Amino acid sequence: MTTIAIDATALPPNPVGAGQYIIHLIRALPQVAGDARFLVYAQPHGRDLLALPESEALRFAVVSPISPARRLLWEQTAFPAMLRRSGADVLLSLHYTMP
Repeated sequence: MTTIAIDATALPPNPVGAGQYIIHLIRALPQVAGDARFLVYAQPHGRDLLALPESEALRFAVVSPISPARRLLWEQTAFPAMLRRSGADVLLSLHYTMP
């Protein structure tokens, strides 16, 4: 079974454009992805915006609220270790940057 980590940490409090895309993508993936599992990394407001219950196919890892600049630093330093510990097979990074 494949575990796909999704970095939704840059999802803004008032999403438009790419933010709406991220929300709708994450809501749809568990319904169409067969036996894949998803681990979504999000800040608390992003978790609330997604408005999805956890399930066997969808889990959340809520990270502390951080500014955009600190989020980039976190992404390059702490996030890689979190990903290794999670056992994720693939990372879907939706913010034009990745570790």
